[in-house]
Amino acid sequence: MRKKDLRVIKTEYLIKSAFIDLVEEKGYRKVSVDDIATKAYISRNTFYLHYESKESLVESIINETIKRIEATLNDSFKDIIELDKLSIVHVRWWFRYFLRQMKDETEIYRVILLDDSLKGYFENFKRRVSNHISKILNVKSPRSSLVFEYTVSGMFGVFEQYVTYPLIDENENTRILADLAYNSLMMFRGFNYEK
Repeated sequence: MRKKDLRVIKTEYLIKSAFIDLVEEKGYRKVSVDDIATKAYISRNTFYLHYESKESLVESIINETIKRIEATLNDSFKDIIELDKLSIVHVRWWFRYFLRQMKDETEIYRVILLDDSLKGYFENFKRRVSNHISKILNVKSPRSSLVFEYTVSGMFGVFEQYVTYPLIDENENTRILADLAYNSLMMFRGFNYEK
């Protein structure tokens, strides 16, 4: 696979940064390709060399974010697939690792969550990440599927609150999420392997 040219990477970074700043400033609906190009110090033609539209820009941002999350999940879950050996310490470590990996993306999540025009993109994001976790955990039975859906929905709810209106610090958030997830994973394990 060929690496992207450094100039392409830099231009795409400028476009994405300009877009995120503008959506925070004026809202998604009011942001035009001209606005993005002006803020990124590029021409409209340069924008269109990289993206077909502002919608394709959002989709690109979401897809890249999902790929990074999937890589993080694959990397961090590889050691805890054997749920019998799972401890609360391991789950806390995983959540701390995961939240730190996602911290760089906080601005993107906040923009997507706070702008009503972009809510559908976050729903797509949640569905894809949830499906990925489901495959990793190998959800087998209807009862374990129910526990899985409840747990993942709750974690996304806490994550949304943490990103948009953080009420508690990262360590406390990690501890609470880890405790809830650990208890759910133990219940999930019992249901997933029942005959």
